[in-house]
Amino acid sequence: MGGSNLWTSLYFLGNRIRPESTRMSIDLNHPYFDEKAHNRGFWQYFFLRTIATLFTGVNFSMLDSTTLCKVRETGGQYGRQRLWATLGSAIASPLTGGLVDLMSRWRGFADYSITFYISDFLILLTMLSLFKVELLIEKAEDKFVKNVQRLIKLPDVDVFIVMMIVLGSMWGFIESFLFIFLKDLESPTYLLGLTVTASSITGIPFMYSSKWIMNKVGEINLIILAFLTYAVRLVGYSLIHNPWLCFPFEIMEIITQHLMATASATYCAAAAPVGLLATLTGLVGGAHYNIGRGTGSYLGGYFISIFGLRLSFQYMGTISAIAGITYAALHFSCLRKFERRRNNETEMTTVFDRKNQKIDDRDEIQYSTIWDPNYVQSNQLK
Repeated sequence: MGGSNLWTSLYFLGNRIRPESTRMSIDLNHPYFDEKAHNRGFWQYFFLRTIATLFTGVNFSMLDSTTLCKVRETGGQYGRQRLWATLGSAIASPLTGGLVDLMSRWRGFADYSITFYISDFLILLTMLSLFKVELLIEKAEDKFVKNVQRLIKLPDVDVFIVMMIVLGSMWGFIESFLFIFLKDLESPTYLLGLTVTASSITGIPFMYSSKWIMNKVGEINLIILAFLTYAVRLVGYSLIHNPWLCFPFEIMEIITQHLMATASATYCAAAAPVGLLATLTGLVGGAHYNIGRGTGSYLGGYFISIFGLRLSFQYMGTISAIAGITYAALHFSCLRKFERRRNNETEMTTVFDRKNQKIDDRDEIQYSTIWDPNYVQSNQLK
């Protein structure tokens, strides 16, 4: 839930922000409040945060593409690779939350700077690690625009991308406003980190066995389940009055985040034409992490300004349920036939390639044995 740091930071930006019935307001009468410094700091942070969020969304997509390529190359499992990212979240979130509380008590005000320093250090380590990764990518025959046009002509892929935007909106709403909601319930800062830890730790066994889950449930069925689970989460949050009661709904991130991301990546690997895996993964990732996330944050802010926090959570949950039911109806009524047709074509292509490979291997063996001295000598003795 790293995106929520924006709103938790803004929560203390004016030294104190007080919740009202329909909106968040700054205590202008606070003795240490400086309006000019506040406005200047807000817009500086807003500019830097926008750039950081933009590149973060791109990085998510590129890391997914990189992971999928390495999994194909080594014969690994995508879910087990994401398991390590989940474990990192479980460790880093409570650690940084505790450090924020410690630094805040030491300095006498809410200080979130330590989280940015740790984040920059970890990003630097990631960059250095990626320089050592050897990556082989299938190159498409056409240029980027033609590749995108080829993908757009696939009806099931088009609907899938739209649905990933809606899922991203749900994720963006929760990332942006859940921590504000918990702070309204007088949640301690370390609890915010524990919410991420709870969902990460409980998700580890599911990530390890994600391939078995995909085979049993199916990628699209998991996406539909993610919509319905988001609906339960969002409505559930709106009904609690104790911040500690958020944990049952946070654990549901097993479906809405961990398994959903694995299902999305697996779907891209199966649906992408030859040489377009990175392109499709980038489109889906951009739809979810950038367009969807931004839409959810903007729509959520608009809802909150009119209806307040609790009703906004309920309305977003209703939208998620409607989207899930709609996708299920579209998939089982007409989209599934396009997937079956593509899968049959892929299987036929694979069988054809294997037959050609066997012929090539047999010709190579016959050619090599002619010039093998042992082969020639054994035949002379006969």
